[in-house]
Amino acid sequence: MRQHNISAYIIPATDPHMGGYLAERERRRQWLTGFTGSSGTAAVTLTRAAVFTDSRYWIQAERQMDCNWELQKILSTSEIVSWILPQLNDGDEIGFDPFLFSIGGSIETIARQALWEVGLNYGHGTGHGIGNFFAVHEWPVGLQTNNIALQKGMFTSIEPGYYHDGHFGIRIEDIAVVVEAETKVTCH
Repeated sequence: MRQHNISAYIIPATDPHMGGYLAERERRRQWLTGFTGSSGTAAVTLTRAAVFTDSRYWIQAERQMDCNWELQKILSTSEIVSWILPQLNDGDEIGFDPFLFSIGGSIETIARQALWEVGLNYGHGTGHGIGNFFAVHEWPVGLQTNNIALQKGMFTSIEPGYYHDGHFGIRIEDIAVVVEAETKVTCH
C-alpha cells in the first residue's frame, strides 16, 4: 500500500455484477480474511485490519478470522467510515476497486453524508425507480444495491429521512427526472 501511496483499502463482499452468489475467483474478502459470511466488508489501513459485518455473522467471523483481524460489529456502513477516518491524515488516499461498488451505493453515500457527520442515519433506501404503468417501485428498485447508471429520462424517488426512535420520524419523498448536466467536479 505504501508503494502506491494508499493509506487504506476497502474490500467488499461483492462482484462486478452485484450478484447474490460469488464465484470462487470473486471471493476477495474471504481469501484475504478467512471470513466466509455472505455479508461484510474488510478495511485495511497501514496499521490495522478489520472486518465489518452485522449480527448474523459475529460468531462466525470471530471463529474464522485470525488474530490479525478486528471484528467490527456494525449496524450501518457509516461505521466503516468512522473507523477509517481517524487513522488518516489530510491528503491520504483510500483505495478500492470501483467495479465492486454500485452507482446507487455512491448515491446513498452522498445522500447520507450530512447525517453521518453528526452520528445519525436512516434505516431505508434513499430512492428507487418510479414506474409509469403497474408498479410504483419500478426498476431500479433500491438504487443502493444495483450497479446501474442513471440515464437521461429516468424517474427516481429521492427520499431521505430522520427518525428519533420512540418519538417521531421525518421522511420526504420527492420524484426527480434525470437530465444531462455538465459539472465542474472531476474524478481521479
